[in-house]
Order: sequence, then structure tokens, then C-alpha cells
Amino acid sequence: MKGLSSRCSAAGSAARRVRVIVASILRHVPPEMQDAAIYFFVDEITYDEIARVTGMSRRTVGNRLAAFRARVNELVWEHAGDRRAGAA
Repeated sequence: MKGLSSRCSAAGSAARRVRVIVASILRHVPPEMQDAAIYFFVDEITYDEIARVTGMSRRTVGNRLAAFRARVNELVWEHAGDRRAGAA
């Protein structure tokens, strides 16, 4: 049982880290992406549930989350570039 307990604890810790990262990234994305990102990554609800709650179409939810992921990717690469430049 100890192994299961430590795996659950690690999963909970990882989920908390994701929430913290998402919260910091939200400051760098347009407001129209924020709702979908919060519902999906923080509240962990499905595309269909997000569409129902927000009144967006499922396709719009998917598009906004895809744009959010692309922006996250840009931010990660920018951060990596900043770190490399600081190391030089």
C-alpha cells in the first residue's frame, strides 16, 4: 500500500504544479483564452462541459485551447532563450 500512497501523492503534487504554472501563464494570454484554459487545466472539465458552461461551441473551445497551448510553447521557448542568454 505504501507504493500506491506515494504514487497518489506524486500525482497530486504534479497536478498542483500544473495549476501553478497555468496560473502564471494566464497573465500572458488574451482574456478569450483564459476561461477555456482555466476550465480545462485547472478545473479539469471536458471540452463539452466547457462549451456548455461558457456558451462557446465545442470547436471554439478546441481552437482556444490550441491557441493557448501554442502560446505556452512560445513562452517556454522565450524563457529557455532568456536562460541561455543569461548563462552566456
